[in-house]
Amino acid sequence: MALHDSGPPVIRRATDRMGAAVGATVVLALATACTSTPTAAGDESQPSPAGLAAYYGQKPNFGSCEGYGSTPGEKKLYAKPFECARLTVPLDYRDPKGKTIQVAVLRLPAQGDPGQRIGSLVLNPGGPGGSGMTQATTFSTAFAKSPLLQRFDLVGFDPRGVGSSTPAISCFTDQERDRGEDQTTLLASSGKWSEDDTRRLAERCAQGSGGKEILAAVGTRNAARDMDILRSALGDEKLTYAGQSYGTRLGAVYAEMFPKNVRALVLDGVVDPTLENPPRRLTQQTGFQQNFEKLAAA
Repeated sequence: MALHDSGPPVIRRATDRMGAAVGATVVLALATACTSTPTAAGDESQPSPAGLAAYYGQKPNFGSCEGYGSTPGEKKLYAKPFECARLTVPLDYRDPKGKTIQVAVLRLPAQGDPGQRIGSLVLNPGGPGGSGMTQATTFSTAFAKSPLLQRFDLVGFDPRGVGSSTPAISCFTDQERDRGEDQTTLLASSGKWSEDDTRRLAERCAQGSGGKEILAAVGTRNAARDMDILRSALGDEKLTYAGQSYGTRLGAVYAEMFPKNVRALVLDGVVDPTLENPPRRLTQQTGFQQNFEKLAAA
């Protein structure tokens, strides 16, 4: 099934990791085979939300990636032919005239005939907290011989609070990380946490990141809003997106919030968006155990 620009959004879900990788490859390869068609009547993208026209109208100044990357390894990766830019978005979407923050974006322009270019393919590696910029560099290597890179601009972004975006969330020093003291409540293996432990961690993160208002603004829905501004800034009427793990939740939330702005989604290793945090963690641990047993048997 080809994914035509004028057709309905297509979502592919996969929970088995090997099957997901193959499925994502096939679906995206099919996407590259389609040709651009005029937008059907009544299928226009959603208008930009009130008060945000200036953000939606910005044109990122893509250029050198010097100054991007929060680690030496990233800085080495972010080199030509990749190009980088910063996107300005509101800290609080309820106050678009208030404080702004910067979302870092990396792009590899389509390598093929400009007349055959479809648009941008936006990536998110999950986490939450994974660097989409780094994923774009590794993705480009894995798919170097794929028609994907011929017909799509490959775009990775560091979600607000992450990596090269500013301000970035900072809870621990490098020395604490080296000693293995960067424990949070995110993973079940982190031990027992009381309400006071969690409060102290939140206060520590706020202190290292610019204040509580920064922590309060880094949720999934704001990341989805940023992604819609990114879509517009890239010049795409509709979004073509590939997300992994938590990135599948970001993609699902985007589709819920901006249903008319979706061209196609590939969701690999899907997080069930209907589950609350405790059952979601139990489901994740069950999946880890199942895959460990498959690995041990192999």
